[in-house]
Amino acid sequence: MNNSLHRFFHEFTKSIPEGVLLVARNGEVIAANPAAIKFIGRRSRGQRGRLFHLKEIITEGEETVNDYLARCACTTEQIPGSFTIKSQDKEIACRFRGSRFHSGKDFADYYILLYFEPRLSLSNRFLALNKTLEELKASNYKLLSKTRQLAMEIAERKKIEEELQRRESQFRELASHFNALLDAIPDVLSLQSSDLRIVWANRVFPAQLGKEISEIVGQRCYKIWHNRNEPCDGCPVLKSFQRGEPATHIQTTGDGKIWEIRTTPIKEGDEVVNVVVLCRDITEHRRLEELYLHSQKMESIGTLAAGIAHDFNNILTGILGYAETGLMALEDGHPVSKNLELILKAGERASKLTRQLLAFSRQKSTNKRPVDLNATIANLEKLLTRIIPENIEVKTFLYDGPLVINADDTQIEQVLINLTTNARDAMPKGGKLHIITERFFMNHDFINTHGFGHEGDYALVSFSDTGVGMDAETRRRIFDPFFTTKEVGKGTGLGLSVVYGIVQNHDGYITVYSEPGRGTIFKIYLPLIEAELEAEEQCQKRETLEGSGTILLAEDEVYVREYLSELLKQYGYEVIEASDGEDAISKFMEHKDRIDLLLFDMMMPKKTGKEAFDEIRKISPQVNALFMSGYTHINMEEGTDSAADLEILSKPLNTTNLLKKIRDKITG
Repeated sequence: MNNSLHRFFHEFTKSIPEGVLLVARNGEVIAANPAAIKFIGRRSRGQRGRLFHLKEIITEGEETVNDYLARCACTTEQIPGSFTIKSQDKEIACRFRGSRFHSGKDFADYYILLYFEPRLSLSNRFLALNKTLEELKASNYKLLSKTRQLAMEIAERKKIEEELQRRESQFRELASHFNALLDAIPDVLSLQSSDLRIVWANRVFPAQLGKEISEIVGQRCYKIWHNRNEPCDGCPVLKSFQRGEPATHIQTTGDGKIWEIRTTPIKEGDEVVNVVVLCRDITEHRRLEELYLHSQKMESIGTLAAGIAHDFNNILTGILGYAETGLMALEDGHPVSKNLELILKAGERASKLTRQLLAFSRQKSTNKRPVDLNATIANLEKLLTRIIPENIEVKTFLYDGPLVINADDTQIEQVLINLTTNARDAMPKGGKLHIITERFFMNHDFINTHGFGHEGDYALVSFSDTGVGMDAETRRRIFDPFFTTKEVGKGTGLGLSVVYGIVQNHDGYITVYSEPGRGTIFKIYLPLIEAELEAEEQCQKRETLEGSGTILLAEDEVYVREYLSELLKQYGYEVIEASDGEDAISKFMEHKDRIDLLLFDMMMPKKTGKEAFDEIRKISPQVNALFMSGYTHINMEEGTDSAADLEILSKPLNTTNLLKKIRDKITG
């Protein structure tokens, strides 16, 4: 109690005949007026500091001292009470009047002011009252002066209290806004004490666990989250308490969710008193991250596969070309014919392998046109039944209506065959395979849930088998090239990789759902288009392959160039050879007046076939050109024709098709 308050209490109460006590909230008597000291019979130790505790002088009745003080602390109005006081070896029943008394400008700093007097008879009370009136008259002047001073202090205090109330209202409003802001955060946010109990939590916390906020606050975090009896290993909250630094931890809960936990310590001086904990569900983020890394890996492998296929196709062009021209030069029944036919069959198998690599890498030339997916499946159904043994039941359920997509129907057939083959291999003891098509609208909810796609209509193809199924690790690698679960020699590991590449090349998406022993479902989403189906081309009559004219042949691979030069000369053409793009331009400048056709490889050193063609066309805009490529992933410069405007033959070349294309180009 400060000196000014002590002086004020002494001056104000010294003349009051009633006992007056100034009591702290815990019941300690801080000051007493002379009437109280005389009545109680205890000496005042300077009337400063602790004099005694109320319980030392009061005998409690129906109401305890603490309960009475608590009632008095709630208001500045006087609260009546009744207790017995031990006075000089006697117990005297007394009436009490108590109220809250503020000691300064701080509204939270207060005492209890208690008035008490004995319960007297009416006559004695009258005499006492009369005496009191006389004493009051004597001190009236002093009291009036003090009253004026007190009134001024009360007015000042009222202003302070009003300001405090205004600021308290502002604080409550700000706190309400701040709590609303914390509740709006989609992450789990909490405040924890040093014993890992949750002191405060936002609304997301109990909602995440399906509980009420009252069930969360006061509980230990490891009990709420993991039903453990001790902290988790690597607990970031403990680290922040121990080190006084922020911490981060990744935790997987029993439901399979992955959480990123970030903690920030709150300090008072050097001591950490609480820790703020933010928990973020990063399950979907991790899944998308894995999808992105998988896509990057597939793209890198695809680039490698395309390079290998390009070189391999150049080699096959020479092998198959010489074998085919040799076979064409032999008479029917020649003993060497069988050997050449075997070479052609082996070469065709190798060619199919390169086509699979290019389909996987999405760098194979495609002939996309409006195709009815249902019609493609129906036309292929007989072939699929030949692939599947009799102990597997195959059923197709096609959508009632056309599903028109922009597709290379040959590649779509490849997808269907590969998935059917995969299903067959998954059911060695028999089972069921269902192929289902339907029209599917991909909306924002689907896209947000699955992490892929664009809003619109899709043709959905489902391949559902009752085979052995796959575990999580196999599902994760199922589209990797050369990954196979089959025995050595029984699979290339390219089947599903090719499916993945073709689907991607058609702006589609593929998913797989599988569990060990519960079969597999592949789902393919291909965007629908609004277009009319093209009529089937009529077969053309076989025509002679010989021709005439001068051809500028540009090919950097020597054995391919030599084969083509020999073949063209054999069928009546004059050939001018060039070894690269710049050589081709130079040879054209030298012989431009007699060149009828350019036959260029797309990928050559110094200048590509396309770049050389663009230079030549500046000199001779009407020049005819035919291109060859092991793959067609060509970078086009801005302002030039796209690859779709060029006629490109895929290697390995078909001799008959090549000769017909050349003849048609020259003859017009």
